Amino acid sequence: MLLFFFRQLARLPLSWLHRAGAALGWLVYWCSPSYAGRMRENLYASGVCSGEAQCEQLLRAAVAETGATSAKEMGAVMNVVRPKTQGRADGKLVSEVVKAALTPAA
Repeated sequence: MLLFFFRQLARLPLSWLHRAGAALGWLVYWCSPSYAGRMRENLYASGVCSGEAQCEQLLRAAVAETGATSAKEMGAVMNVVRPKTQGRADGKLVSEVVKAALTPAA
C-alpha cells in the first residue's frame, strides 16, 4: 500500500510536490501555537538578535522604513532585513519571523 502511494507521488511534477510541502509547512505553522515561539528562539540562538527587544527593534525599524502594513508588503521588509542578517541567520527563518510580525493576530 505504501509503495503504491510513493509510486503515485513519483508521477507528479516536482513543482507540485514543492507546493504541497510548503502548504503543509504553513498548515503546521498556523495550527501549532508554540511553533512561532520556537522560531523566535531559533532566531535568538542564531545570533541575529540577542533578545526579544533587539529582534522587535530590528523588525520595527524595517517596517517603519518601508511603511509596510500587511503581509503583502513582506518583500519590501525582507529587502531591508536581509542585508542586516546576511550570514548570521537562515533566510527562511528570518522571512517566517517577518511574516509573523506582519500578520495580524487572529
